[in-house]
Amino acid sequence: MAAAPQLTPREELGNALRSSLPALERAYARGGIRSESDLNYALVNHLQRVLRGRGRWVIGADHSLFGVRPDVACYFVDCPFDEFLASPEDRLVGVVEIKWAASPREDLAKLTRIQKRQGILAWMVFGDHFSESIHRRNYRAQLQREQEVRNWLGVRPDRGYTILKCGELHQRPRLRQCADVIQAYNSHWWDRDDLA
Repeated sequence: MAAAPQLTPREELGNALRSSLPALERAYARGGIRSESDLNYALVNHLQRVLRGRGRWVIGADHSLFGVRPDVACYFVDCPFDEFLASPEDRLVGVVEIKWAASPREDLAKLTRIQKRQGILAWMVFGDHFSESIHRRNYRAQLQREQEVRNWLGVRPDRGYTILKCGELHQRPRLRQCADVIQAYNSHWWDRDDLA
């Protein structure tokens, strides 16, 4: 039987990011995501768990790269660690920007600038309620923001995204045991505006 083909670090990272949505949904449903920082923490934990045992990965937050600070930077260290520390950009595989309940436009521009500087995997994680019953006007804005992310994706093949839609998660069979947490979050998302 032939051995499975060896994946490149970029392929490994891409697979880990593509598999992140269920983990982020569970974190939200259990009460673990109330802010962009919480979403960042949940994503980093997921990446560390999935990439464990697949080589030496360093998953960092808020590292300075090329004059900007992406939310998450992912490095594959295939050299002595002191060599990595001397020039971490040489081992950079991908960067992630995270936006929670706000426009991702500036973050998409930041990812684009980093990609122009170094051809790496760029990923956008965007989370919001995406529910008309929570806030009708914001729901329409969220759909427009989602489209911005999708349009950004189509420009290059080395881009991806995860979109966390929180408002209706209580209807998912695998998350029903957390319905009370999700519905409590939904009722306190912002000041409800039933007339919007």
